[in-house]
Amino acid sequence: MGPTDKVLMSTTSFSHLPCELREMVWASSARDTRRAAHFFTVSAQPRMTATGPGFELAAPTPQDGSATVEDWIVGNQSAYIQDAMLWTTCASSRIFVSRHYRRLWQAMDPRPQTDPFVTCGINRNGEEWRFKVLPSQDLFCIRPLSTGASWHVYSRYMLPGRKDRVDLANVALEFDPAWLDSSVVKAGEVPYAADSPLGFIIRTLRAVAEGAMGAGFNFWLIDRTIRKRKQPLAESDDEDEERPEPTVFHGRDKRYIHIREESECTWDASKPITAFRFLDWLQVEVGLNTRWMMAHRTGTQRAKPPLPYRDLNELVMVLSEEDI
Repeated sequence: MGPTDKVLMSTTSFSHLPCELREMVWASSARDTRRAAHFFTVSAQPRMTATGPGFELAAPTPQDGSATVEDWIVGNQSAYIQDAMLWTTCASSRIFVSRHYRRLWQAMDPRPQTDPFVTCGINRNGEEWRFKVLPSQDLFCIRPLSTGASWHVYSRYMLPGRKDRVDLANVALEFDPAWLDSSVVKAGEVPYAADSPLGFIIRTLRAVAEGAMGAGFNFWLIDRTIRKRKQPLAESDDEDEERPEPTVFHGRDKRYIHIREESECTWDASKPITAFRFLDWLQVEVGLNTRWMMAHRTGTQRAKPPLPYRDLNELVMVLSEEDI
């Protein structure tokens, strides 16, 4: 029985169970304080709001190919699906999940003055669903529907069921080995404006490097071709011991682990294209480095201070995907 199946237990027999047993069932589906991972598609163009433009987030396309269109349930690995139905199953489940999220808020250290969770709403086949996300901590993986649109990664998005913009601290794209295709790069040219996945990722990285997302923003690539080593390769035991625990984001039944460098992971030797090698290729073969970004600034950007990044490895962080 999966997390979503558990919260659908709203039959008459279930409602007759003691309150303590019902809350035990609901608690097994509700999120805990761990960082969560969420997946969305994104609108091609921003929509104007009272506080400025914002890109609309919608149902994701399934990664496993279980459906051909976006869907909130089928193939959705997002953590927000785990307890979404608790808000509408019945009055008791709604009271339980409301208390649960309030406890999560109060347990934060330091505790925010206002509730940091954002309530979202979706409609699936005429049924109203609600869920909560934590913009200041969770990972939001964006799946663009178009690589040619004038879309860049910004920190402000319009979450489902909301009319205001929300700042996101962690945004990710899913790495595709097909990005590393030298045939699309002409001699001496960086395909910044190309309607291609490579052109899209270059525009995205440039937007991130220019600081368009504001302070405290983190950009990630999810690489499904790598796995974290049980014992990372290190020059010495002391060096390995000094490293802090990696950041981990939890999805519905997957977790996404921060990999700092190739020595911390394994991959299929017959398919050596990893996100790390893609970033190196962009810098060495394509020329996407600090010097190029500075040279391609627009007129209004040229007077800005030099970029704080020496290379893409300081700009982009890599995540592996593993089963929970």
